[in-house]
Amino acid sequence: MIDEIAPMELHSKKFQKAVKESLNCEKPLLAVIHRRSSHPLILSVKNREDILIFEVTSENRNSLPYEILDALKKSSNE
Repeated sequence: MIDEIAPMELHSKKFQKAVKESLNCEKPLLAVIHRRSSHPLILSVKNREDILIFEVTSENRNSLPYEILDALKKSSNE
């Protein structure tokens, strides 16, 4: 899990490297990103074909943990 990939954290080259390594690991990864970020690393994450993006809204915030858990279970079965 990566709690947040945000502008402040992205100033760190070590952090960016760790995120890239985590993304290329075969284990599932759950990360929080800013929707409007235009940082190249965030854009590259959003454009990956192996990524599912869930947007948190006031309507889905209670059910979203279950949706994410289901997606993680499916990915571990593949």
